[in-house]
Amino acid sequence: MSSNLNMDTTGSPESSQQCGTCNAASFSCWCVDCREALCAVCVSAHRRVSVTRFHKLLNQPPAGSILTPPTKFCRQHPTEPLKLFCFTCNKLTCRDCQLMTHMNHR
Repeated sequence: MSSNLNMDTTGSPESSQQCGTCNAASFSCWCVDCREALCAVCVSAHRRVSVTRFHKLLNQPPAGSILTPPTKFCRQHPTEPLKLFCFTCNKLTCRDCQLMTHMNHR
C-alpha cells in the first residue's frame, strides 16, 4: 500500500493530500509508526485497533520523513499485501482472505 501524501518543495504537505488507507481526500494526521497519512475516520479506527492503538500520531508528517509505509504481507497468502480491514474481526486482511474467510464481515 503506498502513501498518497505529496510534499511541496518546502517540505510541508500539499493541500490535495489523501488518506493512505482509504484514499479519502482529507488528511487529518500522520502515523509515525506506519509512515502514512490518515483521514479522521481512519485515525479513529487506528486508535481502536489493538495493533495500532499506541502508534504516535502527528498533525503533519515530519520534514524529510520517508513517505512509503512498509508493506506487510499475509501469512496465508505471502504474495498478498495486508491492505483491507475487517471490522468484525478487528484485523488487517489481504484481498484473498477478505473474499474467502471474511466475505460476510463488516
